Order: sequence, then structure tokens, then C-alpha cells
Amino acid sequence: MPNSIFETRCLTVKELWAKNVRKPFKIIEITGYPSSTVYDIVDRLKKTGNVEYLPYPGHPLVLTSNKRRYLDHLLQVNNAATPALMTTKLNNMYSNLNVSTRTV
Repeated sequence: MPNSIFETRCLTVKELWAKNVRKPFKIIEITGYPSSTVYDIVDRLKKTGNVEYLPYPGHPLVLTSNKRRYLDHLLQVNNAATPALMTTKLNNMYSNLNVSTRTV
């Protein structure tokens, strides 16, 4: 079961694609979906044969938004804190995290 409207649209376009309806304007005519959405999905089907997005390249983020907010809080409380002190506090707060001073 699709979780969003976009997933529903992807599956619908993929089904039409499987039934040999390949022209985007025809899919737009049948479904009434926005043309940019249909063209994006059709382009993805042509390139990969699937509708899923490819993962973003690059190194995964170490600090989530909550951890960044905590660092911001540490700086607001003590704006003279050294990166070593902030790293120690952050690593103590989140036990599964191992951040270097260069990350902070």
C-alpha cells in the first residue's frame, strides 16, 4: 500500500508503462496527473526501469538535526567552549556517537 500521493502516482504510471502506454502526454490524459510529475517518472523508468529514487551519493551525515541543535545549545550556554569540550559533551550525551573535534 503506497504511503503518499506521489507513491500512488508512481505505481499508476508504472502500471500504464507495463501496459505499453509509453507516451507521457497520453499518461497525463488518462490520469490527469501534473505533467512535470509524469515526465519525471517516465524519465526515471527510461533510465533505470524502476520508479524508486536512487540514493544520494556522498558520505552520510554524522550529526542529525537534534545533535546539531544540542551543539548550538552548548555554544549559546558557553560561547568560549573549545571544540574538544563540545566533542566530549556530545559523545557523552549520545553514547553510540563517536565524533572527532574536526566534525564539531
